[in-house]
Amino acid sequence: MLGLSPSPGQTRGQALRELLVDAVEHLRPASGVPFDDPAWCAYRIMRQRYIEVQTLEVICRELGISRTTFYRYHKDALDALAYI
Repeated sequence: MLGLSPSPGQTRGQALRELLVDAVEHLRPASGVPFDDPAWCAYRIMRQRYIEVQTLEVICRELGISRTTFYRYHKDALDALAYI
């Protein structure tokens, strides 16, 4: 369904991971967007959670946000990834 085409020597799992990393990177705000913009928070949550594999507690502490805020940004970012 995702149209995965693994490169020679690459597994379907590796191809899926590469696709997901690329999708998360599409969420990265443009260079002119201020770092305190909410778009950065959504991107950083997705990057730290799914690429850097950090726990919810670590992410909340590093970003200085509550669990409720984490889940709100996480949902928005998942919606954006699904759209991509």
